[in-house]
Amino acid sequence: MENFQLYFITEDSDFDFNLKTNSDESKLFLTEFLLCFNPMIDDRGKKSIDFLQEFSQETLNKLENVFNPSLLAMNQKFYGFLKCFKTIPIGNFFYMFKNKLPQQIHLEAKINLRILNQKKYNSEEELELLLKKEKDIFFPFIESIVSNYEVEVYSASIQKKYLGLADKNLRQCRFCGLTKASGATFKKEAHAISEGLGNSNLINNEECDKCNETFGNTIEREFIEFFNFFRIFYNVKGKERVSQDDFQNAKIKNTEGGIQIFYRSNETENENSEKVNTYLLKQHQNKKIKFENLYKAAVKYALSVMPLTDLNLYQDSINWLNGAEKIKNTPNVAICINSGRNEKYPRIGLYKRKDMNNIDLPYYFSELKFGAVAIVCIIPFSKIKETDLCAKENFERFWNILTHYKPASWEFWNLNSDKEVSYEFELIFEQEPNSL
Repeated sequence: MENFQLYFITEDSDFDFNLKTNSDESKLFLTEFLLCFNPMIDDRGKKSIDFLQEFSQETLNKLENVFNPSLLAMNQKFYGFLKCFKTIPIGNFFYMFKNKLPQQIHLEAKINLRILNQKKYNSEEELELLLKKEKDIFFPFIESIVSNYEVEVYSASIQKKYLGLADKNLRQCRFCGLTKASGATFKKEAHAISEGLGNSNLINNEECDKCNETFGNTIEREFIEFFNFFRIFYNVKGKERVSQDDFQNAKIKNTEGGIQIFYRSNETENENSEKVNTYLLKQHQNKKIKFENLYKAAVKYALSVMPLTDLNLYQDSINWLNGAEKIKNTPNVAICINSGRNEKYPRIGLYKRKDMNNIDLPYYFSELKFGAVAIVCIIPFSKIKETDLCAKENFERFWNILTHYKPASWEFWNLNSDKEVSYEFELIFEQEPNSL
């Protein structure tokens, strides 16, 4: 049975197209689909398609004609695929390839698209200069990480993606090890990244209903609640479609017009502030958390997408997530509240060490992004030998190779505590002089 596949790269997301060409009807459909992308005909009459395309209204019309309503009603995957194209702004460029690109070439393609879509050039020569300048700035930053790690990015983009086996009878839960035969059920969709962080399309088939419910009510819930303000600020829409939050003395809403802050003044407000137009917002004091659960949730997201061939190396991590092992020491977690780019879809990057003998570096670490928040954490308790990354000097040695993170401002949190504590979240806003 033949299978035809194409990979599409846009500035904001990637998606793919799969078709089994095992009949004359499917082969005819494939021909009609490819004709949407303006094939060129050479002197010998042979057709070819440029891998760089500019998305136009004409292209969209052709796609909508091929993926007609009756076809979409029969195949939900086609509906999702067409939806992906509808997110591309008219006039923007995208790539299409028959094979997935290697990591560095994929990054280069993303840079090309960003420059092309800005349209700040008047000639091919100007475009080449802009591309060279951007790459000369960017690639020195990533040289160290690319030489030390293989990177796989899992994005919760607009195209539905299922990780793991489709057949429920063959599934085994990643977190408890149970199968359907041994009592596990897989009736619900388990999100590899919490729905509350904006993920509705990246699904983990290998998480049973019980583990899904347990994690959703504990570590994932605490993670989402802790970062709730930033979900609102960056307009991250989860299952509850959260768009506002109440503080003790204010309400914050994210509307189509932007962030709105409704401040409730009192006689003692801002008494510690030297600036008249500075406003201190305090979150309600009844918030409780086990800070260790923030780390656990970030690790759980990483283990949800980790290849099964490596998952067995992290059984101690899984036991720690489940509370079966009380392991006190974990490395610091790096947090960046404003990474400089507000991601349209949440994503998790999984970094795997290339050199098995380089024990100064963690075997796996992950980068979770939602909105403009970025969280980098080492996946702890690997069976592959590593140096003690809880030690400050060892962690700093590791962090110093991550030169692509240098332009942003990072904080390093110690999340070792498994005690439930109350916490207060304070934000300071300064009113602009000319604003009302």
